[in-house]
Amino acid sequence: MNLAEMVKCLNKLETLKLGFDSAQLHHLALLPKLKHLSLDCSFVLQTNLFTTLAEHKADQLETLILFNYQCLDFEKICKISELKKLKKIICPSSEKLDDACMEMIATLPHLEVLCLKNCQRFTGKGLLEVIKHCHKLRTINIWNCKQLTEQFAKDCLQQIKGLQTQRDKPLTIYAYRSGIEQFTTASAEFEEARNMLEFTFKIDRLQISELILDYSDHDDFYDIDYSDDDDDDDDYEDDDDMFDHIDLDDDDYYMYYSDPDDDEDDIEFQLFRHALFGPPI
Repeated sequence: MNLAEMVKCLNKLETLKLGFDSAQLHHLALLPKLKHLSLDCSFVLQTNLFTTLAEHKADQLETLILFNYQCLDFEKICKISELKKLKKIICPSSEKLDDACMEMIATLPHLEVLCLKNCQRFTGKGLLEVIKHCHKLRTINIWNCKQLTEQFAKDCLQQIKGLQTQRDKPLTIYAYRSGIEQFTTASAEFEEARNMLEFTFKIDRLQISELILDYSDHDDFYDIDYSDDDDDDDDYEDDDDMFDHIDLDDDDYYMYYSDPDDDEDDIEFQLFRHALFGPPI
């Protein structure tokens, strides 16, 4: 595929999802209307992609979704931090995402959703910097971030209380299989602050859409049989059997192909792949 030629023909494209590797990916930054970009690549993404995005989409790109555990490092995060209109960053399993990267992410004034699932290198201190400076942040996914413990939860609560007058929306942190025990956030102190901060350890399909794209219409998001262009979920109730093939007794139940055992061997980021790109062929 010649991306340079493709870009010339897509003058109105706002949302783009790609699942291949190419040295031409930097041409995507030249799409004039691009607002939402999702890349699922096997190899390291070239720095020139992020450099070009910073040059051409600093005041336009709102969503950046990256599925590649090697794709992000400090240099690339610095370029991403120049995308000042970013509202959503989804970068599960990014093995190089550390506290220095968190400090750069903290400079994004419009950030609302941040997915750090399976990212192990950053600490609670780094994430608190993001929470402190990103006043519009409303959703954080820290699934399987074992380094975040009870102390982070307590520090986060105190910080949110101090920022109460600066935040206009509550913050929800999805902490499934993180290092935070659920009973920690069930105390009276956390209950009293639930209108400002909530830790949740449950998984449901509406949360999945919130963590990824959530364009305000869940039936369109899931590409249900009769999706529409409005902002309600009228098709959702009629298509509840879309998840009937999943074994709810299996810890892998939210995978496309759950298995009969009780482990989580496939948990990595197939959930996100399925939600974004559909089931495997």
